[in-house]
Amino acid sequence: MLYNKEIIKGNVAAVYTQISSRKYPEFDIEYRLKQQSADWKIYDVVIEGVSLVANYRSQFSSFLSNKTFDELLKTLREKNPENPLQ
Repeated sequence: MLYNKEIIKGNVAAVYTQISSRKYPEFDIEYRLKQQSADWKIYDVVIEGVSLVANYRSQFSSFLSNKTFDELLKTLREKNPENPLQ
């Protein structure tokens, strides 16, 4: 992992990194953070220009155009069983 730069504007920041390995080609990851009290929290990850938040928002919106929020939660829980590390 290569740390490229960071940009901080008020209580938001972006950290730019590049990942490389022998197995896969290089790719860029941007971490978007927001300051909460003294801590910085990641609220989005952008991989090769694709925002995870925007991607999930689009998928959820599509799902909710035909189904209920309770059905969305049920589907998410079925796809993501309890974390065995906790």
